[in-house]
Amino acid sequence: MSLLRLTQNLCFLLGITWFLRPSDIERINDGKALVSANTLRLVILAPKEKRSGRPIEKCVVISVDSNPSLYPAACYQAYKECFIYLPPLIRQHPRLPQFSYVPLVRNVTDSDKCIGSERISNHIKSVLNLATTTASPTSLRNQGYQSTCGRINESDFGWG
Repeated sequence: MSLLRLTQNLCFLLGITWFLRPSDIERINDGKALVSANTLRLVILAPKEKRSGRPIEKCVVISVDSNPSLYPAACYQAYKECFIYLPPLIRQHPRLPQFSYVPLVRNVTDSDKCIGSERISNHIKSVLNLATTTASPTSLRNQGYQSTCGRINESDFGWG
């Protein structure tokens, strides 16, 4: 699997397993991530949520459920292996410059840079686009209407 595809899958899986916003994925502090046999623990530095008006660290623990294909730890580990020989990046928080962290998601073409929430959003959309159907919405509505009309008689509504 290409690095681009792996990055897209990782962003998608992190987004759907815990409903993480692209801005949350951007702020994952990889320096505090832990992987075990059954869980993936990620720490998000200063997400949009606050407590008493102060920034927090949000800890997300993703565990294996009934569908292991939706468990992002394997994708996370494969992604991390791509950068094993590179030094960790240190980045300042986009809104709170007094905080710095090690971002998880890197730029595919220049691994010395990390990416922002807009690019992460595009990665998620690219995976979602693979799940589209070939039928147009209007043809699906017409099929549903035709199948429904075939079972309903006017007398069911007192019209005939």
